[in-house]
Amino acid sequence: MNIFLCWSGERSKETASILSWWLGRVIQSADPWYSDDIPKGSPWAAELADRLEKAQFGIICLNQENLDEKWILYEAGALSKTKNANVCTFLLDINPSEIEPPLSQFQCTLYKEDDFFKLVKTINEKINKDNPVKDEILRETFDKLWPELKKKLDNIPDKIPPAKKKPIRGTREILEEMLGLLRSTKPQEKMLEEILGLLRFRQYPLPLGEGNVMNLGLTPSRHLSYIDERGSLETGTPEAGTPIISHKNIAGSNAGVSPPDAEEPH
Repeated sequence: MNIFLCWSGERSKETASILSWWLGRVIQSADPWYSDDIPKGSPWAAELADRLEKAQFGIICLNQENLDEKWILYEAGALSKTKNANVCTFLLDINPSEIEPPLSQFQCTLYKEDDFFKLVKTINEKINKDNPVKDEILRETFDKLWPELKKKLDNIPDKIPPAKKKPIRGTREILEEMLGLLRSTKPQEKMLEEILGLLRFRQYPLPLGEGNVMNLGLTPSRHLSYIDERGSLETGTPEAGTPIISHKNIAGSNAGVSPPDAEEPH
């Protein structure tokens, strides 16, 4: 029976490698496989496509670092389209509540002994529909080999450091960049275009009051940081009527252009 182990990232790859080794010992009629098993010199893409097509069971190895990885989503989608294949996720260091669609559509297997035995039992029944290994014999084999599996999986965080995440820009850093644009010697029309781009497309969190969003041409009452009409970066609560960045302040005249509508931050 072909078991396809889906992975992305070093920790996920190590998980797939361990599961491939362990499942082959517990269920000897199973053929676990993950993409690192492709022989040298073989056509990689063709081998991967063939394995996905022939998979009878798919296990998607998830952790905190790969929930949004494109490769995980690609292989999971391919597995879901494979006829008569069972597909589930294996959660190494995350909870089911942390998984979002489309991965949340698959039943998950927790990193817990009882739940993992259910997975092994399901694979056993899938392999030998007519004559599966009896539950008591399977349980005995599982109990003997589970401590070794747990030891290897528990060692992954120490063996493989977490991947570095790209830092998120702070609010003040973004506001200071906007202020620099205001004070630059660039043509006013170009300056306006760049500031509008910052506000509309950079998708950054602003420390606003509940439900408030930064608007051009409006006078918000609960901004904690703002740029006044003189181009100064201020912190606090602007008084009623304080002019905030507007088309007139930046370009000298509104030129018949209305401010963009407010948008909720993503």
